[in-house]
Amino acid sequence: GLIIKDEKLSSEGLSLTLFTSDLPKGDKLPEGILIKGIVDLSGNWQRPTIKLDSDILLKNRKTGGLINAGVMDILFEDFSSLNAQVSLFGGINLLLKGSFDERFSWDANFNIRDSKYEEYIRLIVDHLPEDFTFTLSGKGKLRADDGRITGRMELKHLQMSMLEQNIISQGPVDIEVKDGSLIIDSMKLKAGTSTTTITGLIDLKRGYDLTLYGVAYLAPLQPFLKGVNYLMGRAEFVLGITGSFKSPVLNGDMTISDGALSLSGLPGRFYRLKGYLYLYRNRVVLEELQGLYSQGSLVLKGSAILHGTGALDSLSAELALKGVELNPVSGLDMTVSGSLTMSSQDGGYNVLGDLKVLKAVLRKDINWRALVIKSMREKAMPAVEVPTKINMNIALYGDRDIKIKTNIVEGDGVVDVVVVGSPQRPSLLGRIELSKGRIFFRNNEFTIRHASADFIREDSIYPYFSVNAETRVRDYNITLVLDGYIDEFDLSLISDPPLDEVDILSLLMLGRLSGELKGMEGGIGASEATAFLTGEFQQTIQERIKSLTGFDRIELEPYVSETSGSIAPRLTVSKRLLGDRLYLTYSTLLGDTTEQLIKMEMRVTDSISLIGERDETGGVGADIRFRMRFK
Repeated sequence: GLIIKDEKLSSEGLSLTLFTSDLPKGDKLPEGILIKGIVDLSGNWQRPTIKLDSDILLKNRKTGGLINAGVMDILFEDFSSLNAQVSLFGGINLLLKGSFDERFSWDANFNIRDSKYEEYIRLIVDHLPEDFTFTLSGKGKLRADDGRITGRMELKHLQMSMLEQNIISQGPVDIEVKDGSLIIDSMKLKAGTSTTTITGLIDLKRGYDLTLYGVAYLAPLQPFLKGVNYLMGRAEFVLGITGSFKSPVLNGDMTISDGALSLSGLPGRFYRLKGYLYLYRNRVVLEELQGLYSQGSLVLKGSAILHGTGALDSLSAELALKGVELNPVSGLDMTVSGSLTMSSQDGGYNVLGDLKVLKAVLRKDINWRALVIKSMREKAMPAVEVPTKINMNIALYGDRDIKIKTNIVEGDGVVDVVVVGSPQRPSLLGRIELSKGRIFFRNNEFTIRHASADFIREDSIYPYFSVNAETRVRDYNITLVLDGYIDEFDLSLISDPPLDEVDILSLLMLGRLSGELKGMEGGIGASEATAFLTGEFQQTIQERIKSLTGFDRIELEPYVSETSGSIAPRLTVSKRLLGDRLYLTYSTLLGDTTEQLIKMEMRVTDSISLIGERDETGGVGADIRFRMRFK
């Protein structure tokens, strides 16, 4: 503590802990700086001597802990002189001598040793990439007289590396210090073949008055742009920065070429980007940005207000797409053309659009057993909390080259829906129809007369199905009519010649009428129950076999043998050839090669097909199928 004896001062174990916020006008000083040391007092009240040996600590913004940034030694004598020596970051040294006269003058010399300082910059700047490095060297002299600070600094070497880009200063940089301002005559920074020139001043009280111009790479901007995961390209630009440190004002323009960009939540990258934008008082106007995305092309126009944090406000954008390939859900590939508009509203964004489906294919095996159980448990999709609210209203339509190729249904589709909701919880309104195709049920192939799915709920994707299809089993023409939801539907089966529904189901499931199955009901029931309960496991095995063999359809179901009358598993495989114009199906009982079915369907045109078949009994037949559609 402090010891006073005979008007003499001394101290023992006197410590000092001081944050920048504790100092006068500390709110204008950098945050998170702590000075902690030992104070030694000597002399008397009239002519004291104060000596401070302290450490300078910086707060780690990520962990909240403190790290040692340097040391500071101060000697204050007789209320008249000040000598200070500061060492920072292992390479910056400062010597200061001051006189406490009426004018309060001081002189300072500093030297920056050529060293790396990225560890300390990371404490101040967030979201820097892992490969960021910063090297600096220089020297300077400063003098203060009656409150006016003058001097000169010389940066001998400045080098920064990030995102595989290396930025280096071209020659020494002279910075004049005058009346509280740092005046930069000309600072040239080179990155590869590009050069950026910086001129102007930084007023330590008022803010910026800088001009930047030249050619630069875009990659170093990526850490400062929210929602941007990847950024590359080249820009010719002129940029003026004026105003305060907290609210700078930007003016200028930029021409972009050879650009590439990826955004959070959006798969793939935009590439071959080129365009022009300008800034006027922080308003960014993108006149046009052209590029490629997912095998298609795009043109983007828009405007927004750019804040000092890098965030955009009052966004308004128009995007034109042509031949862009999308994969909105697993198994669905589609190519679209059209337009989207995006605007900010109430802290979120509205996305409106009109997209035409040029081509689409759904390739996904559907486990109808698991789907029924899941739908019975849950009709609505769970909500997902996201930081940015996006409301969609996008019309999606198309009537050509839309294919559905699943283990349950195949056909050509017509789409006329509106995508609503958010990307995390989307829904559909409208209708999807199958103009032609097949439905597979227990190794039976139904020809679709009409099939549609109507989407009427805004809170979930929960379609109402309407299906009318027909098939022929043995000497019976069977019509299937289904109406309802996946977990709540009405199913009707009609045959010609007429049969009751028990016989029709028996034909479809086992190839026999119910009267031909006397004594086998228990075995059939057990087989059907086992098939249902193990459906998901069986589905997994079938998908694995398909991936190994290349077959488009594989099914394994119980069947009653035509020759022995016993129950045995029947394997059915199918394959599309010749660009989907030829469809081959082969069925056989496992362990019995005498009962084999071979069917070939050749699509000559969209309305004419040739069908050849060898059935389980060895009979051979052929048909020509005509299809006519009336509107």
